[in-house]
Amino acid sequence: MPELPDVEVARRRVARDLGERITRVEVNTPRVLIGTKPAGLRSALAGKTLRAVRRHGKHLFVQAGKDQWLALHFGMTGNLVHLTTRAPVPGHTHLTLDFADETRWVYSDPRLFGRVRLIDDPEEFIAAKRLGPDALDLDARVFSDALGRRGIVKSALMDQSRIAGIGNVYSDEILYQAGIHPQTRVSALTPAQRQSLYRTMRSVLRAAIARGADPDRLPDDFITRHRHDGERCPRGGRVARLSIGGRSTYYCPARQPRV
Repeated sequence: MPELPDVEVARRRVARDLGERITRVEVNTPRVLIGTKPAGLRSALAGKTLRAVRRHGKHLFVQAGKDQWLALHFGMTGNLVHLTTRAPVPGHTHLTLDFADETRWVYSDPRLFGRVRLIDDPEEFIAAKRLGPDALDLDARVFSDALGRRGIVKSALMDQSRIAGIGNVYSDEILYQAGIHPQTRVSALTPAQRQSLYRTMRSVLRAAIARGADPDRLPDDFITRHRHDGERCPRGGRVARLSIGGRSTYYCPARQPRV
């Protein structure tokens, strides 16, 4: 599932196209749209110039024209691909934006859980969705406050109303690198563990972004590259799996003992 690093990589790609003019909008799958129809999206975007792009958590916001934003959420398998207009379009393409320089963006999503909508203001959208602070835009004190005192640490990291951007894969990675069992009660975390968790979160997310959010390019000591029950852990022992909130969680008992 695309998480903060994946969406940040997409944001940086989009940023390179700022100033380009949209010449054509094609919607292949109307149900990816929320709050508008294909004709409405075409009317809002065609002929407009890309003016700004920002990200908050797993959400990407692109300003087209003076007062219209395109908001994208990639769901479980969504992706924004940059191509020339002569390149073949990938499968499961639901939305295409062509530009005056003969390039295009293609939004593809095999499982079709992602959504695209038009909004007036990203800040209003963030507030309406009750999203917490972005995982890379908070300091250690705000991070500790956002974690709170209730529940288990794995669920707290994934709770978008507490901290926006972290999902199943990167919560596992952060906890592995910090040496904290995923079922640890948040209330049991010491101040030192909270500080360590904050620093580890930032380093893990930044490392993933620097490597294009490509799992195969992540550091060798990342558990993300070994997410299989019984596989050898990067720092010794064997990977174990448990279910938390209906999601498969991978950890290394030798490094993350239950206390």
